[in-house]
Amino acid sequence: MKTVLKMGSMRQLLVVPAAALLVSGCGGLAEDYCDARCECEVCNERQADECLITQGEVLAIAEAYECSGPAEDYYNCTIDSSECQDNNWQLLEASQETCLEHQAQIYQCIADHSEVVDDTPVPPPDGN
Repeated sequence: MKTVLKMGSMRQLLVVPAAALLVSGCGGLAEDYCDARCECEVCNERQADECLITQGEVLAIAEAYECSGPAEDYYNCTIDSSECQDNNWQLLEASQETCLEHQAQIYQCIADHSEVVDDTPVPPPDGN
């Protein structure tokens, strides 16, 4: 019998300590993402730390399933295609389709490499 977990359940099972994120090869992308977002949204220290941990978890899960390529594509697309408007960091409308396609590729890759994750797409935390 095959057990099926949704991505939300996987996040709860795969808690990655902040120190491990710094060792991982994807820590730089999480930091770049959070730096850009927090520069715009004027994050306090706790918000910046939460962003780094949350985004690092997503990248670490992708890496664990050999899906770093799609994750890197998504994060680079999001970082390169977002702008700050009134302290709100958001994806440019012209890039939404491309970035969301990269996002879908992350979850499809994870589903393809997993026996416990179904292929129901679930967005990363905070929808960005």
